[in-house]
Amino acid sequence: MNDKHGKIISVGNSVNVPDPNPTDIHHHGFVGTVADLFPEKGTVVVEDQDSDFYEVEADRLEVTQ
Repeated sequence: MNDKHGKIISVGNSVNVPDPNPTDIHHHGFVGTVADLFPEKGTVVVEDQDSDFYEVEADRLEVTQ
């Protein structure tokens, strides 16, 4: 699975999560850690700094590490 720039996303990567769209449950953009991948859905589970988890479309993310 790849981010918006074509970089491969792996569990443990740091990613930039963008500001939410109307269907998202997070309230603002943040830097988080990839916790799980759902390739069949094209989504990634990202953990934020408060240990909350959000499922976000992979092509909206940006791998930072």
